[in-house]
Amino acid sequence: MANAPVNNPILALSNEHRFILEQMAGIEAVLREPDPGAMAAHLTSIESAFMPFLIRHFRFEEELLFPAALEALPVGPTIKVVLQLTREHGDLERWARDLFAWARATEATDAQAETARRQEIKAFSDLIRSHSHREVTELFPKISSNPRCCQMIETALARGGGSL
Repeated sequence: MANAPVNNPILALSNEHRFILEQMAGIEAVLREPDPGAMAAHLTSIESAFMPFLIRHFRFEEELLFPAALEALPVGPTIKVVLQLTREHGDLERWARDLFAWARATEATDAQAETARRQEIKAFSDLIRSHSHREVTELFPKISSNPRCCQMIETALARGGGSL
């Protein structure tokens, strides 16, 4: 379970990525719904579990993890990946809100609009998967192998600066 306590914040974040990817499987299942109404209903059923978790996860990374990485590892590659990941957080959050808003408000749509919505869902899924992969393979190993960065995160967590 994604909310189980884990002593290592990087491991906890990796576990959260696993949960997000599991949720993405549910979103991708929407694409197998032949009827746009069923597709919208399926998306709506996922929203209440997915959105709050995703937003909390992004905020933790942006408020604790990314600043610690930038301070402890202030080099070009780290700066570049943190800026890219932060931008993607905004893109993904807006995209998810738009998809769920569409699902709540959907009415009968024409085939062209349905095709476009399915393409958006697929593109959203692809971006969140590549985003998660980049965090887990590019940024997290740098953070977890840097004692100063780990200490900064642990100190912030101990002060109540964020929670996993």
